[in-house]
Amino acid sequence: MSFVYSSDQAEGAMPNGTLVEKQNSEPKDGHPNGERGKIVGSMGPLDVPIMGCRYGYFVMWDGTPGIPVFTMESKVKKCEPKEEPWDDGHGDSWPPTW
Repeated sequence: MSFVYSSDQAEGAMPNGTLVEKQNSEPKDGHPNGERGKIVGSMGPLDVPIMGCRYGYFVMWDGTPGIPVFTMESKVKKCEPKEEPWDDGHGDSWPPTW
């Protein structure tokens, strides 16, 4: 299966590689609020915003890895990486819960 998308980075857009979280989902959307992904390309800025958006993003969502999905800027927000609990491989975790 082939997918066509742009890995270009539009001037003024969130940079490629930015971690984002889905917001403002609608029932027809394939990804729910809170799903995370990474920007792999962007388009814009539009001279005349569409539905208040000047940029569109191609996002690789965690739920559909390897499939870039076009998403309007109003549907994504920048987020920080999730912190994973520390594990030394011995079943202990950090911070300890005494």
